[in-house]
Amino acid sequence: MKDIFPGPGKISIQSLDFIYPATLLAKTHDVEIYDANILNSSHKEILEFVGRYNPDVTILTTAPNYLFWRCCPLGISIPKELSLLIKKESDTKLVLIGPHPTVSPEWVINECRADFLIRGEPEISLYEFIESNLEDTYIKGVYGNGITTNEIAVVDNLDDLPVCDYSLIKQYKYHAYLAKNFKKGAIIEFSRGCKFNCIFCFNQLFRNKYRARPVYKVIEEIKLLKEKYGYQYFYFIDELFNYDTPQFRLLLKELKELNIQFGCQCRPDIMNEDLLKEMKNAGCLIIEYGIESFDKEILSGLHKNINVKKSKFIIEKTSEVGITTRGFILYGLPDENIGTLETTRRMVWALNSKIFIGSNIVIPYPTTQLFKQVYGSKTEIGKSEWDYCSKNIGKLSNTHKFVIVLYRYIIHVQNRAKLLYQKIRIKLSF
Repeated sequence: MKDIFPGPGKISIQSLDFIYPATLLAKTHDVEIYDANILNSSHKEILEFVGRYNPDVTILTTAPNYLFWRCCPLGISIPKELSLLIKKESDTKLVLIGPHPTVSPEWVINECRADFLIRGEPEISLYEFIESNLEDTYIKGVYGNGITTNEIAVVDNLDDLPVCDYSLIKQYKYHAYLAKNFKKGAIIEFSRGCKFNCIFCFNQLFRNKYRARPVYKVIEEIKLLKEKYGYQYFYFIDELFNYDTPQFRLLLKELKELNIQFGCQCRPDIMNEDLLKEMKNAGCLIIEYGIESFDKEILSGLHKNINVKKSKFIIEKTSEVGITTRGFILYGLPDENIGTLETTRRMVWALNSKIFIGSNIVIPYPTTQLFKQVYGSKTEIGKSEWDYCSKNIGKLSNTHKFVIVLYRYIIHVQNRAKLLYQKIRIKLSF
């Protein structure tokens, strides 16, 4: 059976949501990953490829990349348009994966006219479903053709995931995510899920249970990417990379032996000086911290009970050990006011030379506690929670318009100050 994985979006990093199942299927099927993102392919070019390859099954994702399943677009206009064109021009069976099919399967399958969806983590279920010639209707996650009651797919044991076969995408040139000193880099994962319960986090139906891959598989994959394909930089897409377990310490020890560099996302409240030094010695180049706010009342309302003083301390120590630090701030939060914004602004400026700040308006994704808190169960939500959220995103905060102007100003000035500080420090060092 021929299978094809063309991906919508414009993210020039590897799509693990395609590579995992494609690696499994390549043992018994003719498989092709067509990266329309990095090729900047037109619909015509994608359809021409589908026509030449003539696949039995085509798999599309509704998110740009596995990394962005948890912060995906609110709309599905791109995958919808491509799905309708493929169905019109080809006899291929169309299967959709992604966060939108997971959360709102009826809406997605009707909009995109797909034959089937895989709800949840697609790798194992997609492999098993295609192996059954799309006939086994009892596989977790399968939805469509009258199948509507299956449970959501979860990969309980990450040891079941293969070491990714990067020969499936060797023709593409991917960039190093957040690492400008490297020409190319790869994304990889050590763990999935999170132990915490922030009300805005969009992983309630997938990737919410914390699990870790066997260290030997992660190291084997990195060695392969380094020795065979020349990758020197890796970005871990884990939601909670710095969850301090014996497995994690073993991973850091093994990474140090490989002499590579990596980036990751961490929580400041579970970080400590010893762990920072271990990560630096293992090759950590950049850490992204989810800060959200420096106001303790706002953090409490988000169920993100991070101590502000601890966050400041960890950010300073991260910078001191030589790891580039990036922090995320959210605006438009419930109960936000000028006072809470000013608290965050003052801390951002106090940490001026220590951290780069990225920020955005919070999105109350469907199924999250924040969505229920903001919108409740209003009958006017209608068929699509996604459409409703998209249309009403600006109504979250009474400071919304002011916030947009303020955060852009803060980030622009603060990041320019950071760069100026670095240039002066470099000149003084000579």
